[in-house]
Amino acid sequence: MKKQTAESFAKLETLQLRARTLVESVLTGTHRGNQKGFSVDFSEHRDYSPGDDVRFIDWKLLGKRDRFYIRQFEDENQLQAWLLVDTSGSMLYRSQDAHLSKLEYAATLASAIGWIACYQRDQATLLAFDSHEFTQTGPVYGHAGAKRFIERLGEVTQLSPTPTQKSIEEEDQFIGLARAAEKVPRNSVVCVLTDAFGDADQLKRILSSLQHKNCDLRLLHVLDPAEFEFPFTGSMLFKGLEGGEFQTQSHAIREEYIKEFESFLMETRRLCRQTNCQYWVANTEEQLDMLLRQFLNSRKQS
Repeated sequence: MKKQTAESFAKLETLQLRARTLVESVLTGTHRGNQKGFSVDFSEHRDYSPGDDVRFIDWKLLGKRDRFYIRQFEDENQLQAWLLVDTSGSMLYRSQDAHLSKLEYAATLASAIGWIACYQRDQATLLAFDSHEFTQTGPVYGHAGAKRFIERLGEVTQLSPTPTQKSIEEEDQFIGLARAAEKVPRNSVVCVLTDAFGDADQLKRILSSLQHKNCDLRLLHVLDPAEFEFPFTGSMLFKGLEGGEFQTQSHAIREEYIKEFESFLMETRRLCRQTNCQYWVANTEEQLDMLLRQFLNSRKQS
């Protein structure tokens, strides 16, 4: 299948359509693995939930109790995928030539990962966090669960920044992420999708707390191409999406900005190495399917 660029995905009107197209692009020619799911050794029953495979309904028990139950097996071992998606104001940024905002790009990736997890009968949980709070959707699984997961992410991408008269302090940027991380159980697969703008030491503490829970960590560092290139010229008024603004001549700060940005990338990579967290830079102009394949392959190899 032809490589799907960020531009081609941006032309798809809905998040669900973008996610479905991305999943189909990545999964073409592949088959579901046999590491997860049900074994042959029956253990006990549990209540039926929408999205469960109807092949495992105990029909005899339905006749006795007039209620649906699923036969659970000894080796049933659902992977728990927790998708922590940054919805703070800076994620709404989309430069003039970019096809998706950082949040739209992150939401498309998170939707695809959640969709695949549900397809494999694993569990997916969404924690959408901003600078101070978070909301939780899930855990969900199965077709109905995938639909609910993506619908919630679709709502998230429609958010607008709340006007503020002052900038949010850098050390406060990850309060929402810290609170979300407390909800993650041990031994989960955790994928954080964020631009990582904030205090690096605080981000390191949060990732360390997840590492101590024996979580399998991944961080997708979602950034706009303009944040790499600083393509601005002339006198510019820079407005922060989370408050604050200043006007300056672009050429006067470009060199220092590039130096600081490269240092920021290096620092984020370093703290990920220190917390045993796999790290990817996710430029919103890059191919979504290639990045998703890398994510899935890293899971298989770990």
